Amino acid sequence: MCGTLQKLYEGNLVNEEGKVYTKLVMNMPSRHGKSRTLINFCKWVLGRKKSNRIITCSYNDAATDFSIYTRDGIMEVKTYPHEIVYEDIFPESKIKKGNAMLWFVIREEL
Repeated sequence: MCGTLQKLYEGNLVNEEGKVYTKLVMNMPSRHGKSRTLINFCKWVLGRKKSNRIITCSYNDAATDFSIYTRDGIMEVKTYPHEIVYEDIFPESKIKKGNAMLWFVIREEL
């Protein structure tokens, strides 16, 4: 799943005729790590390029939970010195002040 997402992001996910896919739908059973993988993928995408934007949709409240978990992961504060948190990997990425309640936007200038 991670390899497929990375290929999609990099524009290397192609079909048999060589056409590049720009969208991806994942249908997998519950408890196969879709949400956790996509949350981490979104954090990675936002950390790599601050101008990236992500849209999520769901038939229930999962889209809201998804953005909250992504936002909280970006805002995570180190509890112990040996921990590795998002800021250690992407120090330039921060949640824009005032947007931390309902959605997240990566700040362009620091």
